[in-house]
Amino acid sequence: MKRKANKKYSKFNEYYDVIIIGAGLAGLSAGLQLGLSGKRCLILEQHNLPGGLATSFVRGPFEFEATLHELQSVGTAENPRKIRRFLDEAGVDVEWIQVPEAYQLVLPNQNINVTLPYGIENMIEVVEKEVPGTRNKMTKLMKVCKEVMDSLNYFGEIGGADKLSKWEMLRNHSSFVKTAGYSAQEVIDTFELPQKAIDIISPYWIYVGVPLKRLSFTVWAYLMGDYFEGGAVVARHNSHAISVGMDKRVRELGGQIEYKTRVEKILAENGKVIGVETAAGDMIRANYVICGSYPNKVYTKMVYPKSEVPEIAYKLTNARNIGVTALCVYLALDAPPEELNIESYSYFVGDTMDTDLIWENYKTLDPPNYITTIVLNKAVEDCFPSGTTEMSITALPKPDGWLNVKEEDYYDIKRFMAKAMIEKMNDVLGVNLFAHIEEIEIATPATISRYTGSWNGSVYGYEHQVWDSLVGRMSTERQERYIKGLEFAGAHSSIGNGYAPAITSGRKAAAEVLKAMREGGNN
Repeated sequence: MKRKANKKYSKFNEYYDVIIIGAGLAGLSAGLQLGLSGKRCLILEQHNLPGGLATSFVRGPFEFEATLHELQSVGTAENPRKIRRFLDEAGVDVEWIQVPEAYQLVLPNQNINVTLPYGIENMIEVVEKEVPGTRNKMTKLMKVCKEVMDSLNYFGEIGGADKLSKWEMLRNHSSFVKTAGYSAQEVIDTFELPQKAIDIISPYWIYVGVPLKRLSFTVWAYLMGDYFEGGAVVARHNSHAISVGMDKRVRELGGQIEYKTRVEKILAENGKVIGVETAAGDMIRANYVICGSYPNKVYTKMVYPKSEVPEIAYKLTNARNIGVTALCVYLALDAPPEELNIESYSYFVGDTMDTDLIWENYKTLDPPNYITTIVLNKAVEDCFPSGTTEMSITALPKPDGWLNVKEEDYYDIKRFMAKAMIEKMNDVLGVNLFAHIEEIEIATPATISRYTGSWNGSVYGYEHQVWDSLVGRMSTERQERYIKGLEFAGAHSSIGNGYAPAITSGRKAAAEVLKAMREGGNN
């Protein structure tokens, strides 16, 4: 027999202004925004701690950062960017550490080994040194990237580009308008840069997970402008510190967070949200739900009754392409970075910089031909015990190759992949890392799917292709609200993937709920 949440023994109130499913960064951000507006929200999380993938784990004497490579849109205390401004205004206490450089790119087959600094002018200077004669073209390209970034930030501040007239768009946001319908590769090609220069500035594509020929230029431009102008940071005490800080502040603002509480059903009636039902049978009422689960899962498994889901919702989610997942090798090494010939915080290492070839490789169970490696000690010196090194090696494959792995083959396959990834770093550093391993852990797409429940283990939501990019999604998202009162927040939302977009998507979902409340949209 189902029990209602207003029974004496229940920890839940009978009604909340908003229920948030998932205490990842998006859900916590939504909770902060709603709390700052005086709304009573309930966050329900299936795990026993906050953050989702923004977390850490312990093996022996080592606490490993699970997922955060670097966080953009934060800036410095003197020049704060939007994420720092929001968290500061919300009263979230996080100690940020600046990442020392953008990345070191190593492509042995092309004799490329170059380190790019932060700062647009500094980055252009290095590209010019590596590929003489590219300064003017690079300056023009980065000018367009920065203008696109500035336009997107402005649209966010005013509540959407639809607030502007066509004339205002053309006059004040011409770079955004001119490039919105093109791929990153198409726009880059117009600047006639040598291929070597394109290779040097392309590594960040993997943080979106779509090849340059299909990746929306708008998304790539924002990434380039934001990273190289504003730099990046990590949290002093791992990404878990961000999650815990946000959790603490949500509670102080009057929000309620319940862990080990899985939502099984989103209850709807006559096309409107009326509440949720937990796995324990609690039925909790609310007219608004912000959901961190993928629409694929929500529409096929969570909305109840099924008759409340229109056919168009299934069609839309099936039309969109699920983004990449992750394969991570975590190493605790028994020597400090300098003894292991480690020069940089962030490495991109590949057999090629052809993103189409990398993409095809990522669909298979062949050893990754492109990896990214983070050495956290190079930013946070005492992240590990003295005299040791924290290293994570990551590939971001498509789920395709992993979907048919048999249980009896799973451990052999993941060890085979991990060995190949470590060997790639051996070659770069000229060091036998196997001889220095104290602890090792391997996370596969199956690990992520099991831990988060994300569709096919995806970490990047839906692919930001030209036809389905930030621009298109934001222009149609209001028509895609198939159940009134239901909003989505996370990598699968219109904004897309990454730590900063997750925080922004949570704020955006909360803003949409607050707007609907003012307008009486789901009463």
